[in-house]
Amino acid sequence: MAENLRQSYSEKSPKTDFYINNPGKAVGDFCLGFFGIWVVDTIVWFLLAGVFSTLNAGIFGNFLVSMWIILILPFIIFPIIFFNIGRRYVAIGILSSLVLPLIIFGACLIIISGLGGF
Repeated sequence: MAENLRQSYSEKSPKTDFYINNPGKAVGDFCLGFFGIWVVDTIVWFLLAGVFSTLNAGIFGNFLVSMWIILILPFIIFPIIFFNIGRRYVAIGILSSLVLPLIIFGACLIIISGLGGF
């Protein structure tokens, strides 16, 4: 029984990594994730702003809270989708485009507060 299982697993072709044979695709996917998420968020922002302004949806504060919640969702959903379909560099680009402004803000905060040792 165990021999049949090993044999059936060895007959299947191993899953090959697409990025090993095509490193340019990895760079392109990373850039697509890094810059593409901001394009998607900008389009979603303008579409929702138009919808909310057309409907006169309540108070402006409620509008901002709902917009920020909706704009953060692509940063959560898209990496999960791209990791699952095997385009991991798109997901890494999305996550790094979210982290990079936080790192820059932290570095500026350290320098401005005088903790940078300068």
